[in-house]
Amino acid sequence: MSVINEAFAIVWAFVYFEASGRGGYFAPVIAVIAALAFVVGVASAVYRGWRGE
Repeated sequence: MSVINEAFAIVWAFVYFEASGRGGYFAPVIAVIAALAFVVGVASAVYRGWRGE
């Protein structure tokens, strides 16, 4: 589950930077990375759950 926690941390960081106005040009890039990290985290958790680990 640590992967999902890391994904949420990335999403939180993105929201924080957006809210503080320091996201700038990299905001879309951060959004894409956060989305990918979230998807990978969920997929990894589902796969491990399916394997019974």
